[in-house]
Amino acid sequence: MLSLLLFLVVIVVVVGVHEAGHYLAARSCGVRVLRFSIGFGKPLWRSVDRRGTEWCLSPIPLGGYVQMVWTTEEAREMGIPERESLDGVPRWQRAWIIFAGPLANFILALLLLFLLALAGEDGLRARIGHVLDGTMAENAGLAAGDDIIAIDGHRAVLWTTVFPELVTAVSDRDLQLRVSNSGSEREVVLPTATLPPAAIDNPDLLLRQIGMLPDRSYMKLEFKDVIPGYPAAAAGLQPGDYLIAIDEQVLYAWQDFVNIVRASPGVSLTIIYERDGDPRTAVVSPTLVIDRGESVGQLGVRSSFDEERYEELKATESYGLL
Repeated sequence: MLSLLLFLVVIVVVVGVHEAGHYLAARSCGVRVLRFSIGFGKPLWRSVDRRGTEWCLSPIPLGGYVQMVWTTEEAREMGIPERESLDGVPRWQRAWIIFAGPLANFILALLLLFLLALAGEDGLRARIGHVLDGTMAENAGLAAGDDIIAIDGHRAVLWTTVFPELVTAVSDRDLQLRVSNSGSEREVVLPTATLPPAAIDNPDLLLRQIGMLPDRSYMKLEFKDVIPGYPAAAAGLQPGDYLIAIDEQVLYAWQDFVNIVRASPGVSLTIIYERDGDPRTAVVSPTLVIDRGESVGQLGVRSSFDEERYEELKATESYGLL
């Protein structure tokens, strides 16, 4: 129901603005407008203004129209001057009246984008949680705890803004990052022009290729739930177990664990974890499941979620008036 109401609101706004463009242009050229309608069909509501224009809301929300006096013959039959018809004005004015509808929608789009940019976008702060040894990120001087705040001189504080910039730079140009850590800022140059475009469709793989992992500490490396009947439960894993490594890869983020498991259906994986301070080992084989048409592995575990930490990592990216 809400979707239907929102659809109707969007239709009324978009169609209303479009037809208003035609209407105002016609008025500016002296062309008489007989009807302004949003929707088609028999009007549900109508009102006539002092200029004789009938304003209507109709039940079929698939568009709208502005009915003008089209021809000079029609104007003569109505007893009004020929110059108040569409055919009675110069061609450039006719072109202006026709063009004004799409122009109004174009202006509406610019206005909405402008207002959205002023309001800002909420998301996860582009904070680096870990830098992999011997990688481009480490060589460039990035460190855990760095917040990316600008790329090539443009403000960028969210991962949703940073990642597209990284994608466009791969194999094309180096990126100049401004990062902040504990109140101090510095410039860092990432030689992304040297990267092959192998992983640009996968944010996690690309960031790992660069060597910087997002701070996802809100997803704890700790099992909140172990679902009965799945491989993790069969291997003896329990809620509260803390992950350390999988197949000799030290884990810094829950997403790394998820990526390995999803990529390994039916493969034996060695998990090193901690229970009550004691390190333990378990061998598990993720069961194969179909997720959105893709064959992936699943262990049947869920991570503990730190709501307070998640709120700490949230940020808003907005732009100033100019």
